[in-house]
Amino acid sequence: LLESTLELCSGKNVSERAIQESSSIARCCSSVIVKCQATLAVLRSALSCGYSPTWLTKLSQDAISWASCDSGLQSELEEASRLLLVSGIVSKYCGSGAQELFRVDNPRHAVRLLEFVTKHVQKESAISDALALCDAFTNLSKHDASVWLLQRAVLCGDAELCASLIEQLYERDRSLSAIALVRVLSYADE
Repeated sequence: LLESTLELCSGKNVSERAIQESSSIARCCSSVIVKCQATLAVLRSALSCGYSPTWLTKLSQDAISWASCDSGLQSELEEASRLLLVSGIVSKYCGSGAQELFRVDNPRHAVRLLEFVTKHVQKESAISDALALCDAFTNLSKHDASVWLLQRAVLCGDAELCASLIEQLYERDRSLSAIALVRVLSYADE
């Protein structure tokens, strides 16, 4: 099964169908290590062709838990999962052409991407995408991301949006929402 997956995922122009078929094959492997290796091949192939559907994120999270017995493989899966997440956010907010311009190893690109995502405060996934970027990059702050989202909502003058964002932040992390709210109130007061 691993050989079939590797064959389907080889080459530069792997089709979305091949990635889907490979992921199904990966899930069928009986050996945990083989299942994880096949999933890693699927993730790397998806990354190389800019394909990052949400179901693939679920597969990557499953594979990370399967690989708990092999820390090296688990680390590779975590990195591929992180790159897949970032790739999906870049595509969602900037278009697929931006993939070639965005450099995941450049901390300034990460900050600019977070700033860009937080400007789309009215997008339903803005909070989860901004906080996911903060998880993916150590140089990004969840506090700053939350404050930027709330500040932009205040600037929009949309009270319902502000209330919704505060509620969503509160549901995710009470202390984060409290700190962000205090900073935004201080900003609004100025």
